[in-house]
Amino acid sequence: MAGRRAALESLENSLTQLQATGTPRVVLVTGDPGVGKTALLGEFADTARSRDAVVATGRAGASLGTSLGAFADAFDEQRELVRTVLADWPRERRERMTRILRGEHARHDVTAAGGQPARRVVHELVEALARPSLVLILDDLHLADPDSLELLAGLLRRPPRARFLAVLGYRDRQVPERLRTAVHGRSERIALDHLPLAPLSEQDVGLLLADATALRRRELYRRSGGNPGYLRMLLTERSPEARAGILDELVPLAPPVRRTVQAAAIIGCEFDTELLTRLLEEPENAVLAALGELVHRDIVRPVAAGHHFVFRHPVVHRAVYDAGDLAWRVEMHARAEEALRTRGASAIERAPHVEQCIRFAESEGVDLLCTAARSVAATEPARAAAWFRTALRVLPRGAGLAVPRARLQTELARALADRGRLHEARELVHEALRVLPREPAAEHAEAVVLAATVQRMLGAREETEVMLRRELDGLSQQDEVVAAALKCQLAAGQLYTACHDGSAARWTEEALGVARRTDRRALQASCLGLLALIEAAECGGRAGNGRLAEAARILDGMLDDELAGSLDAALWIGWSEILGCAWEDALRHFRKAVDFATRTGHLLYLPHLLVGQSYALLARGELAEAQITAEHAVHLTADAECLEGVINARAMQALVDVARGRTDRALEAAVAATVHPRHSASNWKEAMALRILAEARLASGDHEGCLAVVSEAGGPDLPTADAGSRPVWYEMLTRAELSAERYARAAHWAARAASVDPAGAMAELARAQVLVHTDPGQACGPAERAVAGLESSGRVLDALRARIVLGVALWHQDRFDDAARELKAAGAALDQCGAVLSARTARQERRRLAARAPRTRGPIGGSEILPALTSRERQIADLVGEGLTNRLIARRLHIAEKTVEMHLSRVFAKLGVSNRAAVAAVITREPPGWATPRPA
Repeated sequence: MAGRRAALESLENSLTQLQATGTPRVVLVTGDPGVGKTALLGEFADTARSRDAVVATGRAGASLGTSLGAFADAFDEQRELVRTVLADWPRERRERMTRILRGEHARHDVTAAGGQPARRVVHELVEALARPSLVLILDDLHLADPDSLELLAGLLRRPPRARFLAVLGYRDRQVPERLRTAVHGRSERIALDHLPLAPLSEQDVGLLLADATALRRRELYRRSGGNPGYLRMLLTERSPEARAGILDELVPLAPPVRRTVQAAAIIGCEFDTELLTRLLEEPENAVLAALGELVHRDIVRPVAAGHHFVFRHPVVHRAVYDAGDLAWRVEMHARAEEALRTRGASAIERAPHVEQCIRFAESEGVDLLCTAARSVAATEPARAAAWFRTALRVLPRGAGLAVPRARLQTELARALADRGRLHEARELVHEALRVLPREPAAEHAEAVVLAATVQRMLGAREETEVMLRRELDGLSQQDEVVAAALKCQLAAGQLYTACHDGSAARWTEEALGVARRTDRRALQASCLGLLALIEAAECGGRAGNGRLAEAARILDGMLDDELAGSLDAALWIGWSEILGCAWEDALRHFRKAVDFATRTGHLLYLPHLLVGQSYALLARGELAEAQITAEHAVHLTADAECLEGVINARAMQALVDVARGRTDRALEAAVAATVHPRHSASNWKEAMALRILAEARLASGDHEGCLAVVSEAGGPDLPTADAGSRPVWYEMLTRAELSAERYARAAHWAARAASVDPAGAMAELARAQVLVHTDPGQACGPAERAVAGLESSGRVLDALRARIVLGVALWHQDRFDDAARELKAAGAALDQCGAVLSARTARQERRRLAARAPRTRGPIGGSEILPALTSRERQIADLVGEGLTNRLIARRLHIAEKTVEMHLSRVFAKLGVSNRAAVAAVITREPPGWATPRPA
């Protein structure tokens, strides 16, 4: 009942009014096919039964060809009660009612004297059944036989003297004139309600698809139009059960009309009468008459003035097409292909028919399919792959066709790679490379570039570089364009190694020169994006701006056909902008590329683009959208074909979950991103995944586990991390050491941050956090500089974390009002973002500030408030102050719940209190870092 609660309540209200007043009522439930009328009426029937009403439900289409079928089906549900009522009737009336219920009555029983005989006995039956009330539900009345509609009209003109509610369901586009007349001609005694059912909202569809990712839900909502019937078919469109409802609509059609709609399905979802007439080889008037019947039944709809029609929805077209006999379909496709060829139609128009009727070794058909596939490869890789596959299947394996087959395999492999089918693409292109001659060099090298792209995604980096170098060495100086593409691939591969010898930049510069001389925009965009990313990764995002601006201009001017070959460029440009903190530019470019890839089905780079988009959204504080995007990236990499995609998507999901306070889920995702065999991170993206694992461990209370990740990242120098990420690493490690109350080690990591980025905001934040614990009077300056730097660079979440530190620093300087303002503003902003962990920290600091207890300055470690608590006892007391239960404290600290109880009993004794609330009150008066508890 998602999205139908209001409609159900309206029906229930009609029943309430009937039972309260006794006034007969009619409710019209209307809507398009599949919109949910039957489901709603079924739910209401159950509700009415629970309220002691007698319920009779019937469907007009349940007994096709039977007169009074709707009423016969309805009263059959109450056969025992009807039999009891009829037992007391005179024989003649009982037999007449029995004939009506069986559909065996004579025509004059219904029509004579204005329908009096049938109406009279049905009146009597309704009055007998309506004790205390009768709910008569008649569904699918657009299919009702004339006798049923005539009888309904009689009941409504002279309603029974009974508590009687008629609920009439039908498709408003197909309402028969007799039904319309029956409703409008009803007695004034009958109250009328109309309940039109609209398609579900996107939110309602989301409730029905709770297990799908948000982007998948959006796509299904768009394709279904919010119609639950179409939605169900989209989810299971190949199953017979999904098609059954639509095929039922074909049953009452006359054979010529059914043949017409099945022939129309051969042409496509949209068709014209001229081509349909040629397929059927029938007069146009007969075809138009059949189409009129189909329009009346809302199976097809006119789309323009003239002779153009469309099936009411693609799932209807698919169901009708699949229902056709195979041999007949092949024959009709052959006719359609002949008709379209005579018309002079394009290869794209003819290919769907050739695909279905092509014969083995039919060279003309193979050429046409390949031409059509190449025409749509940029924007419809799935169609291209299907046509290439069919062409390859019918192309013989003779010795003279080995090279043409290899070329076709390469084209199919490219289309499959675009669809994310990496293993299959790799097998095909490797098989092709064993056959393709070295000359022409461009053809062979393009296959090598494709193989390199696929292998890199699969994680085979070393063999990919060897293959590219060997191909490059075999080229002559005249093949500079091909060489440029190979060099660009080599440089891209260097991004995924720990090599920093400058070869990647050199190769890319050489390729860029060729791209500019030959005016190849896609190659220019790729080279410029690569150069910008290489420089940004090595220089912390402060270099490559000129290259980046030029690359962005090219990308912004690309149409779909160009963008199809430049999704890698969009990826490199977007990450360059992220490293340079140009968040809005990064989001604009990622969104453009994601929209294109989603719309066209280019899945090769889509998960990576989604990860970049999610990262930018997270930094901007848009956590809900960041989570939606990250979850869809994880969904797309679920088959684990692309190792790099799995690492990136899982790591991004973990980072968002950390920010949203879902620490268990974050840890699970972070582990999944880093479980692949390795001795240490080999590139900056793997290093990022490790940093996120460390962050997840720290968020779950495991500071030692966080610190242990450093060795996997190559040691304290973090050799594989990009320059911009190193200060972020060191700030995180500073927090980890502070959690363990190792202030000297924390200061060491803060100094590391300052050494790699002396004036950086993250280094200032690390230093401020150390000073809050060791020299609170000096913490304000670094905290203020951290806030200013992070805000100016657009890092919203980090800036808000810095504001919490600033608030605590102001507190230590006795600037309580300023501190309260900072903490309140930061907490409110973090709550709005959905950053649960940081928002909790802000609230905790505000509670401490709110206590406003007098403080006596003293040496660090000389707290007069909590002199006796051990480190573990102080941890548990702090968590009690945050409102955590013993079970949650045990999970946070990875200890037994009994251990928590033991420590808490000691805290009660040492503080001289008897309950948790008193512990919280004492703790909130103690400044953070003011006391250094003695070791446990």
